[in-house]
Amino acid sequence: NVASIGRNLIDGFGNNRVSELIGILNTLKWDTKFFGTNIAYLYPKKIRKNIVHFALKKCKEDNIDCLYYLCNCHDPESVRLAEKYGFHFVDIRITFDLDLKHVNSLDEKKIVTPVKKVKLIIRTNKKEDEPVLEKIAQESYIHSRYLFDRHFPVEVYKKFYADWIKKSARGKYDDIVMVAEIKGKVAGYISCKLRTPNLGSIGLVGVGKDFAGKKVGTHLVNAAIKWLFEKGVSKIRVVTQGRNIPAQRLYQSCGFKTAITELWYHKWFKKEYHI
Repeated sequence: NVASIGRNLIDGFGNNRVSELIGILNTLKWDTKFFGTNIAYLYPKKIRKNIVHFALKKCKEDNIDCLYYLCNCHDPESVRLAEKYGFHFVDIRITFDLDLKHVNSLDEKKIVTPVKKVKLIIRTNKKEDEPVLEKIAQESYIHSRYLFDRHFPVEVYKKFYADWIKKSARGKYDDIVMVAEIKGKVAGYISCKLRTPNLGSIGLVGVGKDFAGKKVGTHLVNAAIKWLFEKGVSKIRVVTQGRNIPAQRLYQSCGFKTAITELWYHKWFKKEYHI
């Protein structure tokens, strides 16, 4: 109908786009507090020399230790300037989308990926799951830009993801965390968030080492698609790293298509590496 067509034309990210258009640099309070070092974010995806000069001057004034920059990799000048001014490449950020605009019912053959049946149940997380969820999180994200960077201690990077899934399980970051259970043991998890009336997102996906190769990830992604579809979204979005080939294959096998490719850079104003 006309109302749903009109709704699909508006993605609900207007305020975020305004800040991206008019903002240049912002101190990240949460990151600064968590990592114990002053961290800022460079907003423009496309940069020019005057923007870089302003940002570096502002970082010096504000005693910034690390500046994050998410680069539009299709703009050669932005890539060249990032390299010229000492930004360190840490990640390829790949965004995948699943378009649900024209889906009227959750047809198992068209939307949810068929997988071999295993004795697995998907349920909402319980408080007693948290220690296992944290353990899986600490072991799962070996492709993270925080680990690749080497300025962040390994124990801090592990705590970052453990805290993320714990807070998501308590409803602070995401709207729901679903758990895969096999023979009474937590095999993995997935978190989801309704970002706007039109857009849902998958946050963290983790599978325990003992349950690798059992298609647990596919079952979890299917469950996330079903949950978000029932919320009425027209698109589901998930982000992963360019180094994370297994995650890319998982999302592609579930119908997601590459939508955006970007480059993560970090510029450090001090030289201390954690090998």
